[in-house]
Amino acid sequence: MSDTIQYRQIVAEARDIAESISTDYDLSQVELQDAIREICDGHRFVIYTAIAFEVVAATRSSDFGTYEVAEDFAQAIMSDRPSIDDIMTAMAFEIMSTLVHEEFNKLQEEAA
Repeated sequence: MSDTIQYRQIVAEARDIAESISTDYDLSQVELQDAIREICDGHRFVIYTAIAFEVVAATRSSDFGTYEVAEDFAQAIMSDRPSIDDIMTAMAFEIMSTLVHEEFNKLQEEAA
């Protein structure tokens, strides 16, 4: 078995984060967005560049829509000449944020 991160692991991690937020916090929509972004900003899938590359690659091959959202996000926030590492970590951050938000919404629907 490969040590490379698989897309299902990324989604499972996003689900774990969403479950944690859902059970540990009572947040408004704005606070929810802030909490998701804060947690994802410090997550190992984002802060470790080699893992960020894997997150982006796995997402690109399994969920191109989320990949495109992340690509647009990175392009919008990057300076004129960003490094590839900066681009990948920005994309990994947006991928995680998007997936956590999606998983949080699924949890809310399941609870209803």
